[in-house]
Amino acid sequence: MRRKFAAFALVALLVLPALGVAVGAASLTVASVEASYESGEEVEIYGSANPGSNVTVVVVVNATLETVCNVTVTADEDGNYSCGFQLPVDASEGVYNVTASADGETAQASFSVANEDDGEPAAEASASEDDGTVGLLCAIDRALRFIDKIEAAAARLEENDYAVNPEVWTRLEDNKTSLTTLKEQLEADGIPHNEAARKLAELRGDIGRTMGLLHSTAEKVNEARALRFMEHMERRIQNMEGWIQRLGDKIEQGKAMNALQAASKKIEKIRTRLAEGEMEEAINDLQSMVDELDTQLSDLNGFEVTNQFKSMNRLKAQIQSLEAAAKRLSKKSVDTTQLMEQIRLAEELLNQTMTQLQQGNTEAAQELLQQAQETIQAAEQGVQSMIHPQQTAAQHRKGPKPKGDETD
Repeated sequence: MRRKFAAFALVALLVLPALGVAVGAASLTVASVEASYESGEEVEIYGSANPGSNVTVVVVVNATLETVCNVTVTADEDGNYSCGFQLPVDASEGVYNVTASADGETAQASFSVANEDDGEPAAEASASEDDGTVGLLCAIDRALRFIDKIEAAAARLEENDYAVNPEVWTRLEDNKTSLTTLKEQLEADGIPHNEAARKLAELRGDIGRTMGLLHSTAEKVNEARALRFMEHMERRIQNMEGWIQRLGDKIEQGKAMNALQAASKKIEKIRTRLAEGEMEEAINDLQSMVDELDTQLSDLNGFEVTNQFKSMNRLKAQIQSLEAAAKRLSKKSVDTTQLMEQIRLAEELLNQTMTQLQQGNTEAAQELLQQAQETIQAAEQGVQSMIHPQQTAAQHRKGPKPKGDETD
């Protein structure tokens, strides 16, 4: 189970924003790693949301409205989330709709299921006539695409300062060259089919072993992410404790502090599980702890004050992610002057919000929260433009989306 988790995490690195750089999302997004799958394959879904948000992902077969996946996951401290499920071996062909829901928002995407052998009698006939040449060529193309995925995963790791064994790159390049040569030989009828099949099997095995070299690095990445998320939650708890004390009788102090203390104790137990190598269990415990804490805070008296308090906590988390992003960008000699000014402004707006809440002025507090949210969104967009300047420039050239076209 642990190897499967690590393998999925490795594939997820292909599409998730750079580790530790992406910040809390201004809006919910969802996407599928692949545009098309075959029956029995593993489907990977990813996206972004507000850090710590519970994201419910539902996948429905468009033609039959059958639900094939319904899971809830928690976005990490950078606002990233991902999940996966396996299609049945008899999965229906067609379009599958993906809907993600979190914090009152929804986002949609889709992928298709098409079985390569079905509906292609010409290919089957050709494969039969050519003693399996077409099948071997398709298998080689799949192996080449898989190498591309492994290379992208390795590149993503190195972009985020995780050392990748140099042997990985050498072996992948050798495998790619061997597969390309084998394909050319098959197309020119320059190699017997049985020998080509044997060579392909050997290359597949070597590709699998090469991916295995990345597993240990992927596990370290996930452990680092879990540790960062725990530290992030500890900072949030400390922030909330200070705010609760300042709010006085405007909120149920005893009940709120008990909930925070219980969460702190659970974090210590989760830290022990991580130290013992129980990474998957620790991540599940973290998700449960976040869910429970959110429920307990929602049950406090003073609905409006409690909601604004939770909004402050969420915005504070986004500010902390921005601060971490600013540090990383500064190390890469990126000018973060404007970003730091936006961070300071957002912090000041949160301080003013607390002052208004202490005075019982919830209307003014709400206005300040809205200003803080807009400031943070602008800062997040600035970070993305620093990370992906070419992509941002292309989006500006295209102009804004037309109204009514808000889905992903």
